[in-house]
Amino acid sequence: MDVLLSAWFGSVGLPLYVEVSESMRDKAKEIAAFLGIGRLLDRRGETLSSGEMRRLLVGRALLHEPEMLLLDEPYTSLDVAARHAFSGIVRSLATRGHAIVLVTHDIAEIPGEVERVVMLKDGRVFAEGPKEELLRDSILSELYGLGLSVLREGEGYRAVPAT
Repeated sequence: MDVLLSAWFGSVGLPLYVEVSESMRDKAKEIAAFLGIGRLLDRRGETLSSGEMRRLLVGRALLHEPEMLLLDEPYTSLDVAARHAFSGIVRSLATRGHAIVLVTHDIAEIPGEVERVVMLKDGRVFAEGPKEELLRDSILSELYGLGLSVLREGEGYRAVPAT
């Protein structure tokens, strides 16, 4: 709970001599319920898994009701179950109207709700535009310098080495 509440004070953890209002606690509990982490609020941060901590930190950001979230490699170090759960949260945030800027090296991590893609190579914009136009064999092969085939899987994509 302290990690969530600390967002109100611009600190990591609650500073000494701050007053936490009931409305702050209520908002923190509301965000925790949305993220499915309500059961974690009585635990110490060092006891949380990577996935639990990731959801907690997103919750910290959500307390201020941002229009946009920047998620830099958010799936790193998550197991299959945690990745699936966190993906659901990202998709839910997008459908709730949050703009999501997602940095990833794996096109399988791009949620179906993402419409626009910006690809970087050597620190410069390589390509940008609608996802359906850019997630193609030729473009990704040039981007990564490797022959790739792009497979469509439901609402998502996956790149595999071309055979």
